[in-house]
Amino acid sequence: MAAANTSVAREYHAGLAAMLGVQAALAAQRGYKAEESILETRRGFFEVYGGQTARAWSESWRSWDIITDMAIKLAPAAIPTTLSPRLPANAAREADILPEAVESITVSRPSFTALNRATAPDRSDRMAHSPAYFLAAGAADRDFSWIHATPRIGDPVIDQLIDKIRVGSHHRQRLALPQGATVTIRTTDGRTSTSTVLSQRERQPAGLPGTMSMQIPDPSASGGVLGRQIETSLAVIHDFS
Repeated sequence: MAAANTSVAREYHAGLAAMLGVQAALAAQRGYKAEESILETRRGFFEVYGGQTARAWSESWRSWDIITDMAIKLAPAAIPTTLSPRLPANAAREADILPEAVESITVSRPSFTALNRATAPDRSDRMAHSPAYFLAAGAADRDFSWIHATPRIGDPVIDQLIDKIRVGSHHRQRLALPQGATVTIRTTDGRTSTSTVLSQRERQPAGLPGTMSMQIPDPSASGGVLGRQIETSLAVIHDFS
């Protein structure tokens, strides 16, 4: 997964999996047969690609929980850092702080001692792993969504805020999840605004936001899936709690 920090090749994974699934179904339809134990056999899929035996895989599924082991990415950021832009966005919105009035943006969270990629990103794969960009974009736009994945990269307003980000003292509050954090924005006239989240669920409303629709391709390029089918699926997903 380290390669994901410098590559967008993994974006092909879902498409390749879907393509291979269709090919397997078509092959089976024509009578082709494959070794049925390929997943769990010695040196099979689980051992080669999963690094553990089939028995270990089956045991791990018994403890699987949809809350802790599954997530839908609602913003163009790595899942553990999706809170990063929300906090400065909340702080800037609540105190009505404009980007040009920001003196510093200080973030504090467990085991967070330095900023990774503290320079302005120049492409989407670098943006997706840049907490500095998330914090600056949240403060600048008071929001963070899929528009920040490409059109907003290189925006001078966001880039100049990256230089004003500081790492605060270790977060001493007991957090329900390690992604909790505190962000404080200080203005040039001495005002401060702070936003704190102790867990992912604290700021997550029931259902999913409409911005998730931005991840769905245009119906005309959706491989034959009708627009109304996509809309129906999204309506169901948005009501998840």
